[in-house]
Amino acid sequence: MSRLHNNGKANKMAYGQFGSAFKNTAAGNLTPPEGQVVVAIQMLGDSTFDVLTPEDETKCFGVTTSTHGAGSGGVAVAAANVFAEGMMIYGRWTAVSLSADAATAGIICYFGE
Repeated sequence: MSRLHNNGKANKMAYGQFGSAFKNTAAGNLTPPEGQVVVAIQMLGDSTFDVLTPEDETKCFGVTTSTHGAGSGGVAVAAANVFAEGMMIYGRWTAVSLSADAATAGIICYFGE
């Protein structure tokens, strides 16, 4: 899934040096800076999504796509799917939004190239 070609870039991404953003409201989509994508999402509380837009629908799952590459059996993320507090998910998304406000929790989205 990653497009990293050297350890220097891998280390920068692993430590969030390409940037990050916090979101705890359902209003609007979180989008990464130009030339970047969201490569990891950390759940600060139980979270549900109404937007997870993959950069490439043939390689990454989302709320409207059940991508599983050349495999089979994957399904799209439903609004009822809860991602547990503390969980990290990895992929390449161009937009992210929560299904509901999370005043005492939220998500942290990490950016990559």
